[in-house]
Amino acid sequence: KGVNTPSVVLPISPLTPKDRADLAFALTLDIDWVALSFVQRPEDIEELQAFVATELESSQRNAPKVMAK
Repeated sequence: KGVNTPSVVLPISPLTPKDRADLAFALTLDIDWVALSFVQRPEDIEELQAFVATELESSQRNAPKVMAK
């Protein structure tokens, strides 16, 4: 955390446990957008989308759009 490595792809999840908890809460508020910072590879977005799908699978809410920033 707090280290900038623009030319190195780190083999870690883009979502911290706190990010997951915050996102789970935000999804209960029927948000329209989610932004993911420091995206290094397509799998980062896919991981976020999978988490959102899992959290929303038992609800009638629509999945928010995802923005990589």
